[in-house]
Amino acid sequence: MRIILVIAIALLTGKCEAQQPYWAKTSYWTIYEIHDGNAFSYSIDTLNAFKGHRLDDSTIHEFLVGTTKLTAEKTPVWMGMYVTTLKMPDGSTTKAEISVYGGFFFIEKLQQYFEVSDENKEAWLKFWHDELERLSE
Repeated sequence: MRIILVIAIALLTGKCEAQQPYWAKTSYWTIYEIHDGNAFSYSIDTLNAFKGHRLDDSTIHEFLVGTTKLTAEKTPVWMGMYVTTLKMPDGSTTKAEISVYGGFFFIEKLQQYFEVSDENKEAWLKFWHDELERLSE
């Protein structure tokens, strides 16, 4: 009986891990020049009407090492965002909103918030600021 229980737990744990995005396999990260409060409501198709800039995937992958899901107890507060799209490991494209100050982001396809590690947070925030500034030039 214990063996069955151990196997069941191992299978469930493996299944839960597989549901989290594998960041190294994300690609085509793109930031858009959007400066309004409607960003959450824009569809991916609508984003094509905005000026966009493709980002270096490997740089983003480095920042996302150590990223964790935010729990329900840690509710993010938005005070500005960068609007992006990315290609998920399954090949689908989704929208992601990146907080301008908090080190967290929201992946629409997953309906989940994630937070970069404390050691990457400062560089992560600077990266997004610099990329939007570059796009706005």
